[in-house]
Amino acid sequence: MIHDRVGRVLGSEHTTTAEFRVVLEEEEYLQLDDLIVVRTEVPKVGEVRTYGIITEAEAVYEGAQYESDTHRIAELGIMPAAKVRTARVAVTRVDPEVWVSADPGEEVARATGEERRKALYADEMERPLPIGLGRDGAPVHVDLDFFDGRKGGHMSISGISGVATKTSFALFFLRMLTSVPDVVGSGAANLRVLVFNVKGEDLLWLDRSNRLFDAHEGAREAWSALGVDPAPFPSVRFWAPPRRQSGDVVVPDTGGRFDGVQVFSWTPRAFIEQDLLEFCFTDASDAKN
Repeated sequence: MIHDRVGRVLGSEHTTTAEFRVVLEEEEYLQLDDLIVVRTEVPKVGEVRTYGIITEAEAVYEGAQYESDTHRIAELGIMPAAKVRTARVAVTRVDPEVWVSADPGEEVARATGEERRKALYADEMERPLPIGLGRDGAPVHVDLDFFDGRKGGHMSISGISGVATKTSFALFFLRMLTSVPDVVGSGAANLRVLVFNVKGEDLLWLDRSNRLFDAHEGAREAWSALGVDPAPFPSVRFWAPPRRQSGDVVVPDTGGRFDGVQVFSWTPRAFIEQDLLEFCFTDASDAKN
């Protein structure tokens, strides 16, 4: 028997290699994004562990046939029924890779420790970069090899504009990336980040502490779990376009901050002296273009 059992694989409907449902113990619960593991004895193979993530949590009165039966069961107590709570699971990994479905009735346990790492493939990451915390308070990692060009070189952050915190996450990712040189490896010493900001002046304060940080309960503990000190970016330079009609003195076109902000512009003479003129023209015969 598994001591950390939270339920069993539901047996009243088919399980598949992609998904299944769990019927929960009365004193247990599973919430969205929780990770679980099921151990199944497969003929001629042995134990196969199926890992999954909770995609939905459900509850129903087993025995209720009509919607009005809810009142008879919950209020009047004149109709027998049992409250059953279940959770839907999307399979994330099978180890070893023998793609069979989990058996109905098998015990379901939370994936913790090394089991959690396997559920998220973190055990196969040579350079795991923490990018946040799961609902269980433990770090979630991405494989940096798929970001810096070793195995891939792309990251997409999507969501509804204005509410998805895409910019915040991008900055958080960069903060983590620049704070763990042991994960980045040999390239950490030469790591530089160039950010083009088109969202106003909010990003002109990346080198300053958040005055509301201590008001967020648990924020300091969360950063500690990630292994990074909750501090501003340690080395930042700012550039801004020049203000129009500023006279003989060229100043940055900013309203909230002037100190530490340099003007992002060139005079025609500087443009030529720095050999930048060639970048204004395209040579079709040049392979570099």
